Amino acid sequence: MTTYTGENHEIRVGTSAVLASGSAALPYFDSLDWKVARGRKHRALGIGSNLTEVQEGLIEYTGSAKFRIDETDVGGGSEPIALALEADVTGTRTPLYIEIKNTKTGSIVMLSECLGDYNESIPSVDGEKTGTYDFGFNSISFSYP
Repeated sequence: MTTYTGENHEIRVGTSAVLASGSAALPYFDSLDWKVARGRKHRALGIGSNLTEVQEGLIEYTGSAKFRIDETDVGGGSEPIALALEADVTGTRTPLYIEIKNTKTGSIVMLSECLGDYNESIPSVDGEKTGTYDFGFNSISFSYP
């Protein structure tokens, strides 16, 4: 699993790669993890045999983003995050593109056609809460300066 933290990275979201690159960075970004699960299965070599062979299966891309939100902030708390991640959409959702930019090196990772669920915790007495976006995506690309 690959992890990016908010101290060195920004994430941007859009309905296309171009719109994601041009959008404002999401506030309160804490971390984002993604992983690639390359499916494999053991299948019997034949009837009466105890031997197996490994066969390649499906590839599954998944990820999770975490936000630490300060509801006392004048900037509006979690509203920009919830809107960007389509938390309020009740119909068919549009696949999103998530750009992860390293603020020190300028390298960019693009997660394409993400679909997922955004959830928030109940705010604490101090006005802080956690938001999470658990998602699946179809492809990944890397670009380096």
